[in-house]
Amino acid sequence: MLKLTHTRHRAAGEDNLIPMINIIFLLLIFFMVAGQIMINANVQLPASLSDSPVSDSSLMLVLQADGTLLLEGESLPVGQLAAALQEAGAGADSPVVAHVDAALPAQALDPLMVAVREAGIGRLTLVTEQAQ
Repeated sequence: MLKLTHTRHRAAGEDNLIPMINIIFLLLIFFMVAGQIMINANVQLPASLSDSPVSDSSLMLVLQADGTLLLEGESLPVGQLAAALQEAGAGADSPVVAHVDAALPAQALDPLMVAVREAGIGRLTLVTEQAQ
């Protein structure tokens, strides 16, 4: 009795390609999630009764309790904020979201708001936590 079987030939590298793609994809997801968690790690947000959602497509500013200013996770002085916002492509119609530590006095926001206004941005959103 004669058996006819059809065998498929694979290149040696094809067998190892799919697990490598899976590992890279999982690492990408891990670092995307970890990067979002690390941005707000040092900021205690003030409480608010508002429950308006925050746009994900906006530039993110973080003003920490010690006065450190972060734009998209990178530290910079407040004096360079207007130029950095313009360089990032922010304009009058692009919103900027600010995560400001609750321990800071309201006067600490003045230089931040002046720099945002100088950059020509028309909307600044302050992020708060939902009050219980």
